[in-house]
Amino acid sequence: MFTVRLEDAFRAAPRSTFQTDPASAYYFVSHTEPSANILNLRAAVQWSSFEAAAFLRNALNSHPLMYGLANGVDNGGSSTQVVTLVPRTLSVSGTWRY
Repeated sequence: MFTVRLEDAFRAAPRSTFQTDPASAYYFVSHTEPSANILNLRAAVQWSSFEAAAFLRNALNSHPLMYGLANGVDNGGSSTQVVTLVPRTLSVSGTWRY
């Protein structure tokens, strides 16, 4: 038996928060985090009591820039971290049932 699973994980841009609210007296940040969309793929083949599977995370290798402060804590001054999504990652597994 052969199975394929596609998974589209979407996260919309968040609403205004203390980090992005221009009325905030403490944080004067003019940008918001963008929407993020990740496509994951899993393929598996099973015969008798053995299953082999491959999982491809972030199959399209999308990497929008995500902005934010480390753990929501001000690290002094205007130092913000710029991060992105996990790059394309391949995982392989094998399962033997007895």
